[in-house]
Amino acid sequence: MNTSGNDPNEDAGEHVRIVEPAETVIDEPSSATADDDNSQVAPAASAPTGSTGAALRGLGFGLQDRDWTDERWRGLLDRVIDQGLFTWREVVWLALGHVNPSQVGTSLASSEGFKRNYGKGNTMAVVMEWFYEQNGRCAEAGCGTRLELQADHVKPREDFKKEGKAKHEADTKENMVLRCRRHNVIKRPSHALGGTTFLTLEAALMWILLEIQPRTRVDYGRLCRIYGMSMSDIRIDEAWAMAGWLAAERCYQIEDNERGTYRLLKWPDGAITRVRAREAAPVGCDVIRERVPGTSFVGFITLGDPDATDYTFRQMSVAEIPFSTYDLGNRPANDLAIQYVAPKKGQRATSQRLFPLAPRDHHLVDWALRAESELFVIEAATAARGFDRGFEAGESKRRKLRDGAKIAKDSVRLDVV
Repeated sequence: MNTSGNDPNEDAGEHVRIVEPAETVIDEPSSATADDDNSQVAPAASAPTGSTGAALRGLGFGLQDRDWTDERWRGLLDRVIDQGLFTWREVVWLALGHVNPSQVGTSLASSEGFKRNYGKGNTMAVVMEWFYEQNGRCAEAGCGTRLELQADHVKPREDFKKEGKAKHEADTKENMVLRCRRHNVIKRPSHALGGTTFLTLEAALMWILLEIQPRTRVDYGRLCRIYGMSMSDIRIDEAWAMAGWLAAERCYQIEDNERGTYRLLKWPDGAITRVRAREAAPVGCDVIRERVPGTSFVGFITLGDPDATDYTFRQMSVAEIPFSTYDLGNRPANDLAIQYVAPKKGQRATSQRLFPLAPRDHHLVDWALRAESELFVIEAATAARGFDRGFEAGESKRRKLRDGAKIAKDSVRLDVV
């Protein structure tokens, strides 16, 4: 895994050395890059391989908020008000403002289509007659909210255009209905993935932050992705600012990876996660290393499957390893071991792209830890010769290695110098 946070293909050679017998061959590092220019959620050196992560294994998108009762929502509101995030007065003010159907009628009456169909002098009277006949709730099946109501076309203008009709023919009171802002917006072609999440984007960003309380920005992004969010990472960055503001008031805890130590956990599917040094490990995993500094790096060599012929080297900082301490509802504790790849530029998103965060769903050949000042060394061997460290000048070829590079070997192992 690229740990620089910049170019996914950035040369990692200053921390990695391949040591090989002269007659063996190393494949050239891959030049493919991840499609997400903005992603900071588990960046990768190349388009990931392997099966889709457990976030999609029959669980779909979303978290436990979908099953919350009114009592749970009231409890969250009580807690954040007690913490001083906002006051009851501010909550009521906000709700009252959003239940007011402000300018719904005037926006329709001022539209050119309605003026053309009903005449400029009659438009407002026609619109208000229609407006008063409505029940004041979102017409979308299963919604019925009174908040943020907007006028929406039953049959979109685009459909009129496809039928060879003028767009203004859509602007009639018989073709209008009240919908909430969310259900109005997600009908647009530009919001193909709208409605995937249970809450609105704005609400879900804060619910994850305040209820699940991710300890790192990276984990926050992963939670947003398994929830079903598909927007640019900058929206997550902006929401994460709230964590910093609350932390400054001692109402939130952001992980101090520079000073923390951790237990590394390995799961049956190969995922590696962490907990703090004094925290209990979740059920179902093995503790593979104790008291690991947060400034360390993990390197590992994997095979996509046991029958593959090329090994792949990856490294990531301990600070990027997901925690397994969050309440994820019915999801497994290692479900944040995922990697998100954004759609290519210029292409409309049609689905989320989540992949296992290596070494999850890979065959782990070897792994090691290094400090910031140390190097990973890949020791390679052929069937004819044993492992050859070959550190002395002239004894072996040495080549810088990019993260994600393929290594054609009979056998390899990972060491640190």
